[in-house]
Amino acid sequence: MKMDVLSSGAAYGVDLATRVASLLEEGYPLTHAHRDYCGMGLVFQGGHYCYSEIWDGLPLEVESLQTCGHPWVQAFARREDFILWLAAQTDRSLSRLEAEDDFYHQNQTIHRQQLIEFVRQHESHPHIRLSRWSRLWQAIPAEGDGQSWFGGLVVAYSEEHRHYHNLCHLDECLTELDEGKCLAVHPVQLEVALWFHDAVYDSSGEMDNEGLSADMARDALSEYGVADSFIRNVVSLIGLTRKHIPDATPDAALMCDIDLAILGKDETRFWAYEQAIRREYAQVPAEDYRRGRSRVLESFLQRPQIYSTSFFLERYEAQARRNLQASLARLATGEVP
Repeated sequence: MKMDVLSSGAAYGVDLATRVASLLEEGYPLTHAHRDYCGMGLVFQGGHYCYSEIWDGLPLEVESLQTCGHPWVQAFARREDFILWLAAQTDRSLSRLEAEDDFYHQNQTIHRQQLIEFVRQHESHPHIRLSRWSRLWQAIPAEGDGQSWFGGLVVAYSEEHRHYHNLCHLDECLTELDEGKCLAVHPVQLEVALWFHDAVYDSSGEMDNEGLSADMARDALSEYGVADSFIRNVVSLIGLTRKHIPDATPDAALMCDIDLAILGKDETRFWAYEQAIRREYAQVPAEDYRRGRSRVLESFLQRPQIYSTSFFLERYEAQARRNLQASLARLATGEVP
């Protein structure tokens, strides 16, 4: 998307550049997530801080960046050099107006507001860090470092159409896992399943989100030599988030309870969740949404208990029922989030 105006000639500064560098080191790529030309991006790969064109969600290889010779591609081996370079940049200097083909002029180029949003979004998710992912990858155990899959998951959960099923939701799931991990039979399998469980999310109803997310997990794990039994359990756990009814899979109840923890949050957080779900289904007419959402919420209220583990039952059951009843009452009066 082209910027209408070059917003500022002011340099980005050391503070913003330093915070961006720290997030890149944690495996967060600054990219656009769609096919073909995805604009310009910042990534940390092969020990280098890279400013690169992004094609099909992927940056150029470090070797290509080092030999290309174009001003719109850079690879810095030293953190200090990257920070000094980025700190000195402006929206104008990164606009690519020097490119011969005007297709690239201001076309999904990096700008100040994007950097600020990148920092705001990812600094608020303390559990989603490459360091955590790397420890998990080693504990599986899997071959390689799995860094590319971390970046891929971050991009997937950052898709613009996600308002609830995003990085914030994943971070909240990992928080719940950390607090209840002592209950897990196979905590590593459970955590891997949580990382992948909403990797694919589309609210149109035309896609099997859980099935495709499970397929992504299967592809990632099998690619790096993970045991078949481990993969089967992870795939099974992800599939449970379709209806949230535990089966005999180890940690099935915990998987469902963690994903449903949002129902038992305080009233303010729950209502924000309801509003976010409505935004994900903005294409659905209000009356159709009201009826459909009411059916979903009522189905949880009709269960003898929403949560299957005593830990989550004691923590969230009573508040979840109050939240569901309040939301159903709003919907009954025609109020739609």
